[in-house]
Amino acid sequence: MRRRQLIEGAVTSAVLAALPGKLALGALDPAAKALSAVTLAGDDIQLGRASVEALAGSLQGTLLTPASPAYDKARQLWSASFDHYPSLIAQCASAEDVRTAVQFAREHKLLTSVKCGGHSFSGKSAADRGMMIDLGAMRAALVDTAGEVVRVGGGARLGTVDRATLEHKLVTVLGTDSDTGAGGLTLGGGLGRLNRVWGMTIDNLVAAELVTADGRILELSARENPDLFWAIRGGGGNFGVVTRFDYRVHPFNPMIYGGDMSWPWEQRLEIMRAIADMTRDGPDALFISPYGVVDAKGEPHFSLEALYVGDHAEGEKALAELARIGKPSRVDLRVLSYMDRQATPPGTRRRSHYMKNAYVKKLTDEVAAAALEAIPLVPGFITFFHPMGGAVSRVGPQDTAFPHRAAGWAIGISIAFDDNSLFPRYRAAVREHHARVEPYSIGFYNNLMNTGNEGKLSENYAVNLRRLAQIKRRYDPDNFFRLNANILPAGEAA
Repeated sequence: MRRRQLIEGAVTSAVLAALPGKLALGALDPAAKALSAVTLAGDDIQLGRASVEALAGSLQGTLLTPASPAYDKARQLWSASFDHYPSLIAQCASAEDVRTAVQFAREHKLLTSVKCGGHSFSGKSAADRGMMIDLGAMRAALVDTAGEVVRVGGGARLGTVDRATLEHKLVTVLGTDSDTGAGGLTLGGGLGRLNRVWGMTIDNLVAAELVTADGRILELSARENPDLFWAIRGGGGNFGVVTRFDYRVHPFNPMIYGGDMSWPWEQRLEIMRAIADMTRDGPDALFISPYGVVDAKGEPHFSLEALYVGDHAEGEKALAELARIGKPSRVDLRVLSYMDRQATPPGTRRRSHYMKNAYVKKLTDEVAAAALEAIPLVPGFITFFHPMGGAVSRVGPQDTAFPHRAAGWAIGISIAFDDNSLFPRYRAAVREHHARVEPYSIGFYNNLMNTGNEGKLSENYAVNLRRLAQIKRRYDPDNFFRLNANILPAGEAA
């Protein structure tokens, strides 16, 4: 039996019904005296009215409980695979709010998660029966053209940042979906369409603000708290809550040359060989991302997205070479809006997901065949390839916490589906197919880590694990921030 602890337990249900406007604890069972929650150790506890009300009153933002009208929407994650119910959701409006929430959670030893965009493939943005620190209200993106940076709130979505920078014909390196949260993307490394030209998102991070487990608000940069600045660039959310990111921006034409191409499924390996040659010998400006996908009828299709970052005429010439290979069934190449290309496709709905991924050094014939042969003919199944190399590879494996600089490609194997009861079946299909690619893997992308990879996290941090564990021990010795790609404090048994 788990032990039960009552915090400020002498509370009547009548008192619980009369709470301030920032907090709607709502109707409870008549016998209830407090709000049930769970600790870091998994113990059940009861949070009394006085402590919860005090927390609500000290926030600039809003505190939600399961009875609050906005609770259901706030607790939801991008993937419908997860249906977690936090006992408290602190919708923070500032770094001070985050500090207040962290201090409350530490005082009561609450299991705590941090939600930026909520795109966690492992569902760790929501702490079931714990506290969720929701940064969604901290979403501003302000461009400093003179300083050549964009200052971004910890809960900003990528689309907000892109719109702010592109207005000034500037850009920073972000992911590929405008609905993604900048926080989670950055802390794991940051893969996107501009990686080969300007590196990963972390390579463009120049400063940050972080709330530590003991409630300090710290400035991070190459000069201030450089150990933490190094650690958050690839070490995930292990070291605190990042409430602000400052990214370097680059001159950029918001209109870019590129588009989409498709070939008959039978030609996929021939086209993959040509793509490998083009990206190995071609300019950093060339982004080619092929994928195999299974449609609603269970039929596989082979396509790719291609962009050229730079002169439109040069891009047209480079991609015309690719269009002459094989017998493409579709060629749609033109000058297009980069913002439109980044945007989440219209009509996208919330679905269940499962994914595994791998980094490989080279896109060899063997790798392409392993990833694209014997794809399960299940609607929604996709294998995609994200090009790395270029500027990504020109950063040392220990210059940031992200060690996989030798990777030439990231390969994702995933499925999206509507009936969550089929999750075990689809998970098995993804894992089985991933097993074909794994012999060629040199690691994986923590941001795309689903359940099942946790046991391999230590080896995935590779040469940087020891230093990361030491920094973790210095700033979070109790592993308070554990709902992430978790690093144990140095000296703690795995």
